Amino acid sequence: MSTLRYAVVQVADEWRVISSRHQLGRFPSRDQAIELGAGFARQALASGHSVELVVQGGCGELVAQDLPPVHESAP
Repeated sequence: MSTLRYAVVQVADEWRVISSRHQLGRFPSRDQAIELGAGFARQALASGHSVELVVQGGCGELVAQDLPPVHESAP
């Protein structure tokens, strides 16, 4: 099984989440895009896939990221 890759990249003044075949969303902030990308990555992991999440750094390089913890809503 191949690795599913999700990338968070900046395009002009917005952040996008993309995979090998789809653009998954556009966001005003990097953090919002990372949260969505991590959510897709977690779903893929739960389905048994190998996953990689990469985020564009300040110089344009793509940096592999550990999945951030899930934010739980307050009761």
